[in-house]
Amino acid sequence: FFFQAEDGIRDLRMSRGLGDVYKRQGINAEYGIPESSCSSMSLFKKFVEIGRVCRVTKGRFINEMVVIVDVIDQNRVLVVGENVTRQQMPFTQIAITPVLAKVPRGARSATVKKAFKAQGIADKFANLTSVKRIARSAKRASANDFDRFKIMLARKERALRVRQELNKLKKAQKA
Repeated sequence: FFFQAEDGIRDLRMSRGLGDVYKRQGINAEYGIPESSCSSMSLFKKFVEIGRVCRVTKGRFINEMVVIVDVIDQNRVLVVGENVTRQQMPFTQIAITPVLAKVPRGARSATVKKAFKAQGIADKFANLTSVKRIARSAKRASANDFDRFKIMLARKERALRVRQELNKLKKAQKA
């Protein structure tokens, strides 16, 4: 007998339940994943792994650099940093970065600090966009009234120069 599928296609086979709508989609046999969701490019690039450099987002060590030296469970990791004591930290308090340090599992603080210096991890960390943004906002927050006044004058001067160059280009284009 015929069965009316959810997508409006009649079929000779009996319904297999809620997944019946998807039975015509290609399935990747190896993983059981629909073909449409498989691609040659990986979706994730930053993984929780030993040596992954992270930024602390909450707590006493906010915006400090730490490295994962061990994974405790699905919610916590053991971290060490230059200015951060060896401690466990939940994933909710760290932001994973694309920087990876070569340190062994369970490395001690001294080993991690040597690896930071040898591999130039501090420079790589300082060049991250998120860290630059935090430094810029901290600098802006620490500006006093006179600094803000100087910034305003500099912006006005820059806008004037841009406007003058644009007018020169417009004149040259008309002529």
